[in-house]
Amino acid sequence: MTESGHRSDRDEITSRVRSEDRDRYLATLLAPSAYQADLFTLYAFNCELNRIPFLVKEPLAGEIRLQWWRDALTGEGHGRVDANPLAAALRATCQTHLLPVSDILSMLNGCSFELSGDGLADVNALEGYLGERVSMMFRLAGLISGLEPSSELADAAGYAGVAYGLTSIMANLGQDRQHGRCFLPDTLCRQYGLTTDAILSDLSEPVIRGALDHILADLHGIAEQHYQKALDAIGHLPKENRKVFLPVALVPLRLTMLEKSRTRPFSPPDRPSQLRRQWVLFKSGLRFSSL
Repeated sequence: MTESGHRSDRDEITSRVRSEDRDRYLATLLAPSAYQADLFTLYAFNCELNRIPFLVKEPLAGEIRLQWWRDALTGEGHGRVDANPLAAALRATCQTHLLPVSDILSMLNGCSFELSGDGLADVNALEGYLGERVSMMFRLAGLISGLEPSSELADAAGYAGVAYGLTSIMANLGQDRQHGRCFLPDTLCRQYGLTTDAILSDLSEPVIRGALDHILADLHGIAEQHYQKALDAIGHLPKENRKVFLPVALVPLRLTMLEKSRTRPFSPPDRPSQLRRQWVLFKSGLRFSSL
């Protein structure tokens, strides 16, 4: 492929992240230019995974799409996998930065869980799911930045992924319900006299909304705790690698917007303006350098 063709593919990948994941797009603009394109490739792949459960009517159809990606990443794909620009870019990113394919397969496993419609037994199960789907992205971003696998990277990615992922779960509660999905832990729901089945089927009873308010308050607290632990863990990483964790800096802002919309938990929370997000990310970039 010509250089202009590669540039066109990279522009398309970047454009996809800009339109489908604006937070990570804005954060990546503040990362070193040397590996911005590879971060955009990772995040565009995540955008692809996010779409799959909403594109298919049956889990099997989604699994077929996931299996295509598994085959593409393990070299077992049939036909010209490289004809898919995103797959080609992802394989190139893995090769350039020696990314473990097993880590990306873990993200696919998390997406497979989303297709299954199964519930989450408890908070530990929720954190495990977010570890596969969100923490793994922070870990891979860290490796792309040049970090070596370490307990420090694992801690930073783990806490950041759970904090950021919880805000997404709370923000997408209504959208997930429309598609018959609920990612609230069963034990937490039952603690307040609620079940995930009730959340999916009946919104008219005041007791349901009252219980849901308590559940979301608990998740809010867990997200705040993981955010603080993430900041501490990020502070143990080399300064030049910390900016790949900038998306987690938006957690307090996201929690504030969720708090304002607590009375309408099934409606999307108000989005902070792009300028406000850019300002938070810019200030956090300076703060990360001084942790």
